Amino acid sequence: MDKETNATIREGEELRNLVVGNGWVIAQKMLSDMMAVIERVDTIPDDLSIEATAIETMARRRTIAFVNAWREAIENRITLYEQYLKEVAKPEEVDPIVINRE
Repeated sequence: MDKETNATIREGEELRNLVVGNGWVIAQKMLSDMMAVIERVDTIPDDLSIEATAIETMARRRTIAFVNAWREAIENRITLYEQYLKEVAKPEEVDPIVINRE
């Protein structure tokens, strides 16, 4: 295998190791709780102008979209890694995993 493929496989394995434990569930819950606060309109300061409120709202939406894209990128990378394992490894060497998405 080439250097890039090895690096991709190693990265996929590390990400997989990250999500298999309860720590991933805890981190996801913490992020979800924080994003719920960000989404709430009542957390925007009342003294902002209409323009500043609009900017604040857009920034919050972009932040939430960024975090969701980050989560999805991790889970997609793990899926690619697992597909690679299924194609290359012998079936008895592949340990199926379920990503904790609670």
